Amino acid sequence: MCLLLISFQIHPRYPLIVAGNRDEFYDRATQPLHAWSTTPVMAAGKDLKGGGTWLGISEKRRFAAVTNYRNPAALKSDVRSRGDLVTEFLLSPDSVPKILSGFGSDARNYNGFNLIAGDHDSLWYLNEEADRAAEIPPGIHVISNARLNTQWPKSKWALNKFSELTTSEALEEEKLFELLLNDQTFPESELPSTGVPKEMEKKLSALFIRMNGYGTRSSAVVTLDRKGVFTFSERMYINGDQTSFSYRQEKLSTADDR
Repeated sequence: MCLLLISFQIHPRYPLIVAGNRDEFYDRATQPLHAWSTTPVMAAGKDLKGGGTWLGISEKRRFAAVTNYRNPAALKSDVRSRGDLVTEFLLSPDSVPKILSGFGSDARNYNGFNLIAGDHDSLWYLNEEADRAAEIPPGIHVISNARLNTQWPKSKWALNKFSELTTSEALEEEKLFELLLNDQTFPESELPSTGVPKEMEKKLSALFIRMNGYGTRSSAVVTLDRKGVFTFSERMYINGDQTSFSYRQEKLSTADDR
């Protein structure tokens, strides 16, 4: 993922609402949203090169997503795929705190990342520089290719729009997808300096990115309702065409799942 908008414990019907875009090279092989043949069952797209995923849910009512932290000068070779963090969290039999504790001790074996992970009760944040995960408080949050709630122009703009759409009782999924399609860029004077050329920085300042060989590959909306039902909708964009996928996970977790 390269943009995640999160509403946590705010909406009267949905304790968790997530909307996000995945930006990636167009030629990186990807499988769309589907139920994986795993125990427990998880639902996610799949990065066929790295073998992991960028965003997913599991029948244990767990959710996880990862974004890259943009710092080209710090990129390392021979490190683990960041998508492994999501799949390992969703598939682990351990408790949420135990999983995240293990990730904290192993975080430096990945290139820069931001991990959002949790279940029906709590939500946590971890990056590669932290020794331990931090609990995310109830509220509206945003994360892009900087740290959690960093106010980059597109993050600030998207957060305001997302807040408007998710604070009323009526939640319209289509409007969330429309938000994620916004391709406006921002003035150079407002942009961060992340180590890429200014022209690229400007193109990357849009929510929906279109570049030569790289851009927004898919958008996703995930909701968890008060009954513990996950709904996951994904739209993939290929050569100007849009394909939609959806998954609904209704199994409630037991005490052993927590």
